[in-house]
Amino acid sequence: MSLQAQKRRLADDASAGFVSRLWHFGAVTNPLNCLATAEELDAAEAAYVDDQSVTTLYESAFHPDTGDRIPLVGRMCFQAPGCAILAACMLVWHRSLPGTLFLQWVNQSFMAVCNYSNRNAADEAERDDVLAPYLGATFGSMATAVALKRSLPARWSVLVPAASISVASLVNVPSMRSGELRHGLVVEDARGDALEARSRAAAAFAVSAVTAS
Repeated sequence: MSLQAQKRRLADDASAGFVSRLWHFGAVTNPLNCLATAEELDAAEAAYVDDQSVTTLYESAFHPDTGDRIPLVGRMCFQAPGCAILAACMLVWHRSLPGTLFLQWVNQSFMAVCNYSNRNAADEAERDDVLAPYLGATFGSMATAVALKRSLPARWSVLVPAASISVASLVNVPSMRSGELRHGLVVEDARGDALEARSRAAAAFAVSAVTAS
């Protein structure tokens, strides 16, 4: 099924309401999908391609634009367990500056893989190099960690990882979506078909909302 066909299906299902779309999102991002074997993924891919049937297992492991299998670390269903492991490590080793810096680098590397794996490959304006956002976010998080470690009392060091990640996100999100800010988002009709138009205002609103959240 093509990307446009998926969008039309989602548009047709929009009348089902927010709850059903949220349920579908939860099924695709379910961490249990990480346990699927290669054989199960191959079967899901075959069913998806041959029968044009939509399976949440396929959608959790394959890129919607390229059809390539996404590495486990980059899949959205891995985000909950992956972030939980990183958060636990940050809380355990938050008193150590080398440990904090190392985990900030690991976290930003993890997020870079996730962002690249789930990029919009169908839109050339959004195929931006991930290196600059990755380096900017990594430097921002490490610099924040060092500054807070030196300025805050030791009893507040548990807050350093969260503050560092927040600063990294403030850098990472706008730079990662800079193509959308420059060229605008593709405008689609109610059926999900792309029109010959782009909206910079929509891009600015979307990026601002994600950055603020």
